[in-house]
Amino acid sequence: MGRTVPTYSQVLDKEVRKWREFYNALRRKDREIFDKVIELAKMNRDAGSQMRTPEPFKPMILSILLEQQKELASLRKELEKLKD
Repeated sequence: MGRTVPTYSQVLDKEVRKWREFYNALRRKDREIFDKVIELAKMNRDAGSQMRTPEPFKPMILSILLEQQKELASLRKELEKLKD
């Protein structure tokens, strides 16, 4: 039997495709940043797949925020080392 429920990765890819017009309207340098942000959203697919929601944008945004917070914490740690 075939799969009746799409995987979170498939849902995430579909959500990203909805942003195609927005993406195309961005400047080239902003497109590169957009691509990096989307990669952040994909880094927590396992957690996103556990959240049963008809709104994939919510776990997508949470994944982005989580990864950005980790990066911020890492940069703060490096900054503190440089201060010492």
